[in-house]
Amino acid sequence: MKRLAGVAQQGTVNDAGALVVQVLAGDLTLGSANNALAVQASGNLLLQADATLSVASGISSDASVSLRSSAGDVRLGATGDITLSAQGTLDVQAQRNLVMANVVTTVGDVSLSATLGNVTLGQVSSSTGQVAVQAGGTVLDGDSAVDVTAKGLYVQTGLSGGVGSSTD
Repeated sequence: MKRLAGVAQQGTVNDAGALVVQVLAGDLTLGSANNALAVQASGNLLLQADATLSVASGISSDASVSLRSSAGDVRLGATGDITLSAQGTLDVQAQRNLVMANVVTTVGDVSLSATLGNVTLGQVSSSTGQVAVQAGGTVLDGDSAVDVTAKGLYVQTGLSGGVGSSTD
């Protein structure tokens, strides 16, 4: 395994099988607002950064996707839609904050977690799966649109956290 101090990628990463990208020290930034896709994989996908993981454009997979930041934030940009075409699951784990400005579409389960911080929701749609949202702080929304469509929803916040606001 090659040790990387920080990675920024502007084009699309295509892979016919499983794909693992790990940054052991630093940030991982994928895609740009100018690209439709940052990553396209037909197998399982793991994107992991020691610090902040930022996905500015979309992710498409025929299997499961895991996005992880072991010490920082996970940021999913407005053009960073995630589409899972098979029964795969989506697992997003941030040590601090998880900020979504994107759309997630899948038929499988979705888990969104921010251990020490807040989860700011985008839109999550799972036609047959469950969605779990866990935040050490607060689960935030910021708009009046429906943010989660699923067969079931589980939400957990920290002791001082809450869910949404009166304008959500």
